[in-house]
Amino acid sequence: MAQSHYSFNSTDNEFLFSFISEGPNGNIEKRVQFSPMDGVTFNLGFGDWIEENGEIDDMAVPNNGDIELVLGTVIQVLRFFLSEHAGARVFLTGSTPARTRLYRLIINTNFDVIKAEFDIAGFRNGKWSRFEKNVDYESFMVSKLF
Repeated sequence: MAQSHYSFNSTDNEFLFSFISEGPNGNIEKRVQFSPMDGVTFNLGFGDWIEENGEIDDMAVPNNGDIELVLGTVIQVLRFFLSEHAGARVFLTGSTPARTRLYRLIINTNFDVIKAEFDIAGFRNGKWSRFEKNVDYESFMVSKLF
């Protein structure tokens, strides 16, 4: 999946990555964090890094004109993380319903390429099932195909 993206760095923590969004609103540091949920499942969170309070703001709307590069970078970080953590799976959902729909749109748009590398499940109506295009899921689970 050759996709445009920013270069990213791992921080001192193997579960935390950073990159810089560049656009008309300046350079904005972004962070992607994988938080353990159990032995093999990690929650993916990302957003703007707020230096003042040392937190990731997953509700920020920076309008920096580079959403495709930002999301492409998050996908590359996800790919790197799953390649470094064999057998891991990553849970993701948007911080708002609109952001969850955005994730679904990204998966739908790139599904033919994604399915060659990742196994994706969607959560809907209280159960997990294999991802299908154009279905309204509440959350997603991604793992690397072996």
